[in-house]
Amino acid sequence: MKLRNFMLGGLLVLNIAFASASITDSSGSRFAVVDMHAILEGLPKLDTMRKDLEKKFSVERDEIVKEQTKIQEEAKKVERDSSVMTKADLAKAKENIQKQQRSLQERQIKFQQTVYTAQDKVMKTVIDEVTAVVATVAKENKYVMVFPKVATIYAQDSTDITSKVKAKLSK
Repeated sequence: MKLRNFMLGGLLVLNIAFASASITDSSGSRFAVVDMHAILEGLPKLDTMRKDLEKKFSVERDEIVKEQTKIQEEAKKVERDSSVMTKADLAKAKENIQKQQRSLQERQIKFQQTVYTAQDKVMKTVIDEVTAVVATVAKENKYVMVFPKVATIYAQDSTDITSKVKAKLSK
């Protein structure tokens, strides 16, 4: 039993050694890290796209806010006038407000889904472009693998290609 465990452990060590050897080249390990957050944070194209989305959806957002304010004012009026209203009129007014609130809530949900879909589309476009530039920089500098900086415990500064990627994106 001990011999079997020893052999399995040895095979595991050999597998790790071979895996390591398969991702290194003749000059040694060529890994790089990239800080995606720093790249996206300073990307003018992303800011422009965000502003475009804001313009595109601001009118509908403002309409939703106006409708919400109108419903709230109507609810306050009904509450204020409830003492002089008949039970039937009060019930009808409350039912009308609830119907408006449900309709507004459905509109808000559809609006949010539309905004999220548009944001996802924009982000996918930007991420695809950044990923392509990262791959180009990695190939030009003969890196065999690039890791996100946030997922890396330690990396020498010389392996950080963030500035190179930013430079290519700004062209």
